[in-house]
This record gives sequence, C-alpha cells and structure tokens, in this order.
Amino acid sequence: MKKLRILMALALSLGVFTACGNKDAAPAEQPTNEPAATETTETAEPAETETTEPEAGGEIVDGTYEASAVAPAGEVRVEVVLEGGKITAVNVLDHKEDAANEAVKEALTSVPAQIVEKNSTGGITPVEGAEDLSNAIVEAVDTALQASVVK
Repeated sequence: MKKLRILMALALSLGVFTACGNKDAAPAEQPTNEPAATETTETAEPAETETTEPEAGGEIVDGTYEASAVAPAGEVRVEVVLEGGKITAVNVLDHKEDAANEAVKEALTSVPAQIVEKNSTGGITPVEGAEDLSNAIVEAVDTALQASVVK
C-alpha cells in the first residue's frame, strides 16, 4: 500500500510539473544528420544616396550596387549602376568560369547588355552552352536591384 501511495504521489507531481512548464519557450533545435544548405553570398551596398520615384512598394536609390551568385565554376560578382531609376550599366567584376570558352565569353557580355537594354532581368535569353552562368548573372543583378529599393 505504501508503494502505491508513493507511486501515485510521484505521478501526480510529474503531472503538475509538466502542466506548469513554460509554454512560450521555443523548442530546442534538434540536430540532424543532413548537410547544411549552401546560401548565395550576397553583398549590396549603395555608393550614392540620391533617390528617385517609388517603385514596387519603395523608393529606388540611385547608385552602384554589387552582388554575387553561385555559377558553375564558383561565384560570379556583378556591379549594377542605377541612374534616374534606370539600369545604366551591368558589369561582371569577377568570375571563375573558363574565359576561353566562347559561350562563357558571350554570356559575360550579352546577358549584361540585355539587362541594360530591357532595364530589367525579366525575359533575358540565356546563352546556349552557358545557361547556368547566364542565370547566375541574372540572379546577382536581381540581388543588387533588391538592395536598391528602400521601403
């Protein structure tokens, strides 16, 4: 009988302590065996601070912005120049691609030119044979453009 009382008291105590726990506390993260996802390294800092008309929920700040994205051979880094709310230049500052490859050469020049011509990254035609590089350039420019909008 004594054992039953002790067992019941122990069960009751456990129930009280569990019910009085901190419900607002965030659960502890459980470690996983999965590798961490890799993220695109992005840096985008304005060189100037002149503002133009609002666009898409914020103001575009004219200036020079840098950003990067992951391309097949490594990071590709671009510079985007905004003047009067328009893209006036896109320059590939650094890349790890094979500069002797004709498709790579074309992507490094034609993709930035298309972006300036269209004043947008939408509807850019990737260069055949360098599609991943073309898409990485567009992604880096998008990142730089996002940094140019002040909400």
